[in-house]
Amino acid sequence: FFLFKVKNLNMWMGSNEGDGNFFVDMHTLKKNLFAPASDWEWWRGKRQVIIGIDLSLSRDNTAATFMWFDVKSSQYYVKNLVFYPKDMEEEKTRIERIPYAKWAKQGFCQAIGEEVVDFDEMADIILRICSEYDINIGSVAFDTKYSYTLIKRLLDELPMEIHPKKVEQDSRNLGDAISTLQRIVYNGSFNYAPNPLMESAFTNGLIEFRQGKPYIQKSSKERNKIDNLFSTFNAMKISMYFEQNNLYETEREFFFEL
Repeated sequence: FFLFKVKNLNMWMGSNEGDGNFFVDMHTLKKNLFAPASDWEWWRGKRQVIIGIDLSLSRDNTAATFMWFDVKSSQYYVKNLVFYPKDMEEEKTRIERIPYAKWAKQGFCQAIGEEVVDFDEMADIILRICSEYDINIGSVAFDTKYSYTLIKRLLDELPMEIHPKKVEQDSRNLGDAISTLQRIVYNGSFNYAPNPLMESAFTNGLIEFRQGKPYIQKSSKERNKIDNLFSTFNAMKISMYFEQNNLYETEREFFFEL
């Protein structure tokens, strides 16, 4: 909006006025809190769930978003998982000012691997969750970096309806997912399992425009962890693909009735 006012309305504004270009404000986001989704039992038997993944080989966090779209009510439900390397816990807590050990005990994040996140263990966790709670997977959405080991495991061992989809992390490919996710958060169609790391990611993402499309940047690599936001963008991208191609079961039933 800041850039729109400067360019289209020809208004000269101080750079500090652009500070409000956040993806979503906390007050609005909190309205979408859906506590039942924090319990995996709530997810039992859900069908055509999309898993979005954002990976990192550095000390950055790695995230996975489980997204289920209730076609009949047009409501989205998400649960975010955050993983970080165990050996980096103390340093990350000091630098990022995030109580990783405390939040790990509360189930908001999980330490796997030593200096970097162990993607095999991450695959084990995802496979166990899907098996134990009989969660049917529609597809897996992932960025192309660092993903070979994890995606190969999931492709070989996790039944899904369509082949995992690569989502390039640029404005041309993510712009529509960013706009759609922001819209459903503000119109109340988004429901998320409580997680302070996820809330921090959503409220710390700053919008800029590349090629005329929205993109999310972070002001500080150390202090602004927005991995949950990008894993959710990836999931949203594939959910939109399912909608546009009538791949959701209820949509298919309606389509064939016509």
